[in-house]
Amino acid sequence: GLDVPVAELFRHPTLGRLAAALEQIEAAAPAFAPPAAIPDGPVPLTPAQRRMWFLCEVAAGAASRSAYHVAGGIRLQAPVDRDALAAALTDLVARHGALRTRFLRMEAGDAMQEELAAADLPLDVADLRYDPDGARYAALAKTRAEAPFDLAVAPLARAL
Repeated sequence: GLDVPVAELFRHPTLGRLAAALEQIEAAAPAFAPPAAIPDGPVPLTPAQRRMWFLCEVAAGAASRSAYHVAGGIRLQAPVDRDALAAALTDLVARHGALRTRFLRMEAGDAMQEELAAADLPLDVADLRYDPDGARYAALAKTRAEAPFDLAVAPLARAL
């Protein structure tokens, strides 16, 4: 989690010396804070965002509405600290402005993007311990991956 210049690897060629240097770098590193330079108000869409907006707003059909979705899953066998996972998701959204961005329809029918200062990413929970063949998991994953987003509501992400 540290920004370490490559030169440090060469200055400290053993693991012991590198570990000591990393402790000093970590002690001197400022605490994480979300970037303060959030644009003041809506800004134009990028070309990629404009394509996504077009597919979601103009093109018909569920396939076009989920064309830009990136879905993934991990089956966890051990108990999960839900509070820690929820806190990690909150930090993730705070760190990445793209996750706090929403799309606004303008009066002329065009769209703009707006980065919010904060956005909640709720953690939904599904207990799949009693799904030995994975059928419930597969159905749930498919349904969630294909569900459309309301582009006007941030974050444009889901966690289950």
